[in-house]
Amino acid sequence: VEQGIIPRVIEEMFATMARRREQEPGSVYRVSAQFLEIYGEEIKDLLDIVNSRVTIRENQDGEITVAGAREETVESEEELMLLLE
Repeated sequence: VEQGIIPRVIEEMFATMARRREQEPGSVYRVSAQFLEIYGEEIKDLLDIVNSRVTIRENQDGEITVAGAREETVESEEELMLLLE
């Protein structure tokens, strides 16, 4: 089965973290995810479809921030793939 780009990135990200943990014992990584659908002017939080107060803004430093979207912390590739589904 051929994978799309997002599952490939997730797989590589967790493989890279595993390699780095072996090279640098004690290193800690935290992975969290938000899934948004942006269509025209409408922003939909795909993890919390009831929440309609999601906004995307750019701060003074040029960083993009998302307010009001649900964020989930995951421990494994499998957990992140379940969220994606």
